[in-house]
Amino acid sequence: MKDTPGVNIAEPAIEVVAHTAFEGGGNLLIVGVDMLGDGELRKYQFDEANGKIGDPLLALALPDSILISRTFADIHGLKEGDQLPIFTSQGRKDFTVRSVFKPSG
Repeated sequence: MKDTPGVNIAEPAIEVVAHTAFEGGGNLLIVGVDMLGDGELRKYQFDEANGKIGDPLLALALPDSILISRTFADIHGLKEGDQLPIFTSQGRKDFTVRSVFKPSG
């Protein structure tokens, strides 16, 4: 895609709608992106004082990592380090909130 004439920026993204395991349920759009490669395409704004992911090495290295929007965090009372239960194709799995981002950008 990046080699296509006229394309200046192209980065992959995977989207899936998942069902949370919270009481009352609810769906969540999960978007998988390469945060190291898409800096020109997306601008992330995090809640932390320095505007970055709390511990970027953990967020990138551990497969249970998830970053959530401030809106979703407020609705469900979540903060960094909390568990977010999601039903996956392998059953219920708890993901660890590694950071909360502002719903903008």
